[in-house]
This record gives sequence, structure tokens and C-alpha cells, in this order.
Amino acid sequence: MTQDVMNQKNHPKSVNRQSGERLRTLLHECSISPMAFSEFLNVSPQCLNNWFMRGIPKRRIAEIAGLLSVNDVWLATGAVPALIVANQKQKCSTR
Repeated sequence: MTQDVMNQKNHPKSVNRQSGERLRTLLHECSISPMAFSEFLNVSPQCLNNWFMRGIPKRRIAEIAGLLSVNDVWLATGAVPALIVANQKQKCSTR
């Protein structure tokens, strides 16, 4: 069992916060500004910042994972491989 899965069972709120850290990292890797992403999602920049700090709401995980071509389980928990597509360039080309 991976450390992230163990953490999820013991501390679900901290794992949820980690989804926000993964989102921030993905946006940075894809050269997508938080402002542009918040506008695309039609949420306020403050709302997106809250997601970075507190974690992505469960109801938005699948949508965001699909937009960034990553596995929704990975985005939520970090427990499985991140990429759906074959390589990093394809993942980031969805800008």
C-alpha cells in the first residue's frame, strides 16, 4: 500500500489538501497561469487559491483531471500513475 493511500485512510483532509498541491504543480508544469485557469473554469481566482490550500472539491476532481489529461484518482489521492496520455507534452498541449 502506498504512503498516500495510507495517509488517506488516516487523514482524509490532509490528502484532500494534497490535491490542491498537485493541481498547482500541474498548472505550473503546463505553463498555465492560475488566473487563466480560474477564468476558464469560471471560478474566482480566490476560489482557485482556496483549492490550492484546502484541496479540490470532490465534485470538481473528474472535470479538472479530464481538462489536464491526468488520472482523477491520482489527482484526488496521488495513489495511481498520473498520466492518462503517453507523454508530458501531450498533457500540457490542452491549453
